[in-house]
Amino acid sequence: MPGRYGTDWSRSASAARTPQAFYQWRLTPKELAFEVARHGFSVEEVAPIHTLSGAGRLFQALTKRPTYGRISARIVKLMSLGLPKCILAHMLLAVARKPANGTLQE
Repeated sequence: MPGRYGTDWSRSASAARTPQAFYQWRLTPKELAFEVARHGFSVEEVAPIHTLSGAGRLFQALTKRPTYGRISARIVKLMSLGLPKCILAHMLLAVARKPANGTLQE
């Protein structure tokens, strides 16, 4: 994988941990598919999920207002429908098949 992705992403993630800072590693859909396939699975699909909660967090960060209430809830819903899912998603869901022979790579 080109770019920031290396052969051992967990090493770079653990190196960033300090007592003073929070570090959250985030894989792109391509990176997650690569990891799953690398271990012998046939990747069917990788999709961003929980976009509504991501839109709510973005709304709160931009407006400093809660997401409850009719108008706020409608704005959040429109944001979740109109903005790219890969930006708003809280998680990625990968659907993959186990090899027919039942053996996986380690």
